[in-house]
Amino acid sequence: MTGVLCYLALAQAVNQKPQDPKTTYTEYRLLQPGTNDSRLSVFAFDKRMDPPKRSPKKFGDPPLQWEFDWITGGYGVHPSVNNNLTLRFSIFSQQRASKNDSALDVGKMLMRLWDFSFQSLKMDHSGALNNGIVDVYLCWGGKAGGEQLFDEDYRGGRNIKVNTIYIYDLASFTDPVEKAREIAHEYGHAMLPPVGVFTAPEDWSNGYLGEKLYLRHIRDEMAAGRYGAPDVMGADLPGLDKWVKANVDPIVSSAATNGPANKISAGGKLAMDMYLGLALYVDQIYGHNVLSRAYRFTDMTKPETFLDAVMTAVEEVPNATLNFPKEWAGRTVWVPVSTSNLTGSAILAKKPGWVQVRITEKPVVIRSVRADQ
Repeated sequence: MTGVLCYLALAQAVNQKPQDPKTTYTEYRLLQPGTNDSRLSVFAFDKRMDPPKRSPKKFGDPPLQWEFDWITGGYGVHPSVNNNLTLRFSIFSQQRASKNDSALDVGKMLMRLWDFSFQSLKMDHSGALNNGIVDVYLCWGGKAGGEQLFDEDYRGGRNIKVNTIYIYDLASFTDPVEKAREIAHEYGHAMLPPVGVFTAPEDWSNGYLGEKLYLRHIRDEMAAGRYGAPDVMGADLPGLDKWVKANVDPIVSSAATNGPANKISAGGKLAMDMYLGLALYVDQIYGHNVLSRAYRFTDMTKPETFLDAVMTAVEEVPNATLNFPKEWAGRTVWVPVSTSNLTGSAILAKKPGWVQVRITEKPVVIRSVRADQ
């Protein structure tokens, strides 16, 4: 089968894995932790595309589309197609290595991130963009780093809207943690809610939320023995733990210490860190569902609305045992409770929607007033 037909077979097989017997590929199944079951697969297609896939973005002067000879597909089980495998990522690369293939590594990590986003955050790729498929371009050239773009691509005789990620000069990334961070950052832009507009370090916060939320999740999964280095670009637990302690824990700790004193508004890095710290703090103590619900009530162009959105999301929780890090024992922190009641610790101070408590070994429990009615 020619490369272009191989690509079309992949792009059209949205509802199931490739069935054409002439299509040759190697399937890599990602097992669910602790089981022999898999709802995720990565397909590395063996045929070079002829003609190659051209990038929607143009580079250089005069502007030219870069060419990509190889395609790898990331598939996940999806309820919209009767729990069959459905295409989530088309990964275009400029080489196919017999060992340590970059496209395969990227595909494995992206499928883990999609699965976490879909199962835990209840988020999915926008179906309005290429049927929910994110296109990833792994480039030899360019300045080392990444970029996410909403773009248009000419396919099947017409332009379609696409959600694209470009990773530049991937071979120059020598630190597996930095490589994983770059993937998580750009995927954050492609998947997570775009809260902004900030003046620094970027307009939209979802890239930084992606790297911090996703890498903390993977660190936790790896610490529990459920993930390994192949799930995250070869990064190991010590490297991920060091990164999380340096880049995530400080802003989460600040949110817990300062609580409602942090007034989030459009601004620079400090404002973004306040927002990110609160989001990650809510995710830490309440869990992924409350964080996800908060975004349903957030005006994406007004970061300050996230505070009220958290209050609304917390009100929906009938009861919850808060998950404070063990090393926080003895600390005094602020907790967003909205109108709910808190037990398990003496309340030291109150502000609208928040209470201040000292963490002990006793569980801290939140219970909605509506649960008692």
